[in-house]
Amino acid sequence: MKNKLINYILLSVLLTNSTRSYSDDLKYDNTCDLVDVETTNADSNQAQVGGIYQLFMDWREAIKVGDAESIANLVTEDAEFWSNGYDPLIGRLALKQAFEPFLAEYNYTQDYSCLELIIRGDVAFIRGHEENTKTPHKGGDTITTRQRTFSVIRQTKSGKWLFSRGMSNLPLQAK
Repeated sequence: MKNKLINYILLSVLLTNSTRSYSDDLKYDNTCDLVDVETTNADSNQAQVGGIYQLFMDWREAIKVGDAESIANLVTEDAEFWSNGYDPLIGRLALKQAFEPFLAEYNYTQDYSCLELIIRGDVAFIRGHEENTKTPHKGGDTITTRQRTFSVIRQTKSGKWLFSRGMSNLPLQAK
């Protein structure tokens, strides 16, 4: 299962300005090129986007400190994630079990560039690009992977947003 996560990059970590190019000097903010929220209350719109931004910040921090339990708590119980070339990860427990050995072996970061965020009630759809970097704790080469992502995020009855579905896809290799 550890190898599933070597190239399995789950979602996003931080909403960033998607007009930037990938580089070693990433600048973060909570913007998307396109945000579409269907409510009539501007304060509610801001709260919805802010709640999703907080989910990404919490995800990024859990990844940064290598906390598989916290990562698992940021997804729905019935979460399902698909990554190009790998079997799906289905459920919170499967996600945690996949991350534990991976994070024990690697220092891992994820950076996200949001292209589009659509919020409809308690469901949000987000697509963008992510950059994933892993470095073995025992030393060795750092590997960076860039890919496209699409995610479904759901709001709980308590108002907290959680990742529910996700797909990632590596871009076609140049010939």
